[in-house]
Amino acid sequence: MIQCRYNAESGCIEGFQLLAALSPMNLTSWEYDDEVIIHSFAPRCHVHMSEPALRLSLLPPNSPYHPETEMHLHEYTIPPSPTFVYAKPVEPHRSMQFWPPDVIPAKQRVRNLSMDTYRSRGHRPFTRRQTSDTAFRIRQPLTTVSRPEIHTRVDTFATIDPVLYTPTENKPWRGIWVGDYSGHGSEFLLMHQPDDVVPFDENSVLKMESETTEEFEARKKEARTYYGSIEAIKLTGDYNVSDGYCVVGTTDR
Repeated sequence: MIQCRYNAESGCIEGFQLLAALSPMNLTSWEYDDEVIIHSFAPRCHVHMSEPALRLSLLPPNSPYHPETEMHLHEYTIPPSPTFVYAKPVEPHRSMQFWPPDVIPAKQRVRNLSMDTYRSRGHRPFTRRQTSDTAFRIRQPLTTVSRPEIHTRVDTFATIDPVLYTPTENKPWRGIWVGDYSGHGSEFLLMHQPDDVVPFDENSVLKMESETTEEFEARKKEARTYYGSIEAIKLTGDYNVSDGYCVVGTTDR
């Protein structure tokens, strides 16, 4: 994951990798059952500021459009440099690999598999109108080989609609969380609480004679909060714990 910002001093858009490090393991027994072991999890999240992953300088006025732009990440960048690659939106179909995956709501999607590392005309936008405004790619030369212009790695990124990770009173668990995958390390997950297809029925909670108005309103708020579903969608992963998988947590109560 990359967190981007505008640096007013340099006039550049900069992106830095968001990391989560595991803290020392702490095991405790559950107070209701000694045989149940609770593994506490308190990751240390930080932005890796010393190594930018993305850096875009201000272009001169009336600059021609280029689908791929060289990035100078450091003051003493040694060629070949990583490049920022514009992506072209596509209409997804079943046989296509695309990003974001279909488990994440998105207005635009782009291809996530290419045999020619996204150099063909079908992958490249040729005008700003054809360019995705939510997805991009970074082409990273592998400088350890003799022909870096051929041996490259291309990573595809996409922004997430802020609505999906901004909590509300009725959807308090929306957000980007960190999951503990033991030996596989920490992975980032989107906790998705979709809007309810069938709205919560306020009349489904009846006031009991023994409770006050405040207690009744608190109980109804709790019922409203737990109504609907929650999904944990992996945003990062490795070959063993893949990204993009969706796990349904709870259903309508």
